[in-house]
Amino acid sequence: MRVSRSQKDRLVLFGRYPVPGRTKTRLIPFLGRVGAADLQRHLTEKTCQAARAVSARLGMALEINFEGGTAAEMRRWLGSQATYSSQGPGDLGQRMETAFRRAFQEGCHRVVLFGTDIPGLSVPVLEQAMDLLRDRDLVLGPSTDGGYWLAGLKREADLFRDVAWGSGAVLAQTLAKAETLGLSTALLDPLTEHWPVETIGALGEGEVFFITLDAGHADLGGDGSSRGDA
Repeated sequence: MRVSRSQKDRLVLFGRYPVPGRTKTRLIPFLGRVGAADLQRHLTEKTCQAARAVSARLGMALEINFEGGTAAEMRRWLGSQATYSSQGPGDLGQRMETAFRRAFQEGCHRVVLFGTDIPGLSVPVLEQAMDLLRDRDLVLGPSTDGGYWLAGLKREADLFRDVAWGSGAVLAQTLAKAETLGLSTALLDPLTEHWPVETIGALGEGEVFFITLDAGHADLGGDGSSRGDA
């Protein structure tokens, strides 16, 4: 069943089609081209499962904004319970701004945007973000490296331009912009971007590996990373 864009609240998932050699490139030395793409696939499917559950429970639209692949490929992979749009050109801030603007121009009241790289992102977390937007203008999900993995708005706001994406100042800069604009803000509990490699197979017999990327990115890019190359 295709979700109608007439619904007034929207979840927007930023993701990437898992082409070997073109996704999670910083992990290729550890996992190989296929292993890195498999990790991207696993993380995206896990996040999408939570998003579909929230969409169904709350009667919300789900839109998947993608890089790589085509809308048809994304739909065959993740199903027809969502609409699909290319993220389009520009840096992370410009692409986020485009997604929010489109949602509000189509009549949405509350919009929550998030990436795929946070294992702790769950149904209760997404529902909490939507609930907080009843009384606040802006909701952010901080990451422990100074960025954020979720942004929710209930009206357009010039928040995402001139932000030092890829630095540890992303959250602080966005909060400062929100204060200047007079937006009421709520923060979710911080989560960490880390990927347990055992989700796609341990690298060594009986060993458990956790890969944590270097600090200072916002976890919301083409595949959940502000650098867009992870």
